[in-house]
Amino acid sequence: RENVSEHLQEQSSEVQDGHEAIANDLADVRLHARDIYQQLDEMHVGGPAAPGPDLPALC
Repeated sequence: RENVSEHLQEQSSEVQDGHEAIANDLADVRLHARDIYQQLDEMHVGGPAAPGPDLPALC
């Protein structure tokens, strides 16, 4: 993470904004995937959802 932060500091604000938008989109996808896994668990088990798979942190 530190290497990415240092690299982004050297980039233009437009590039930084683009990278931030991508990171935010990936975080949204990660949360959506977790919700889907929970719904699938509920459908298969018929009860409360088991924790979804551990998804890697984005940052």
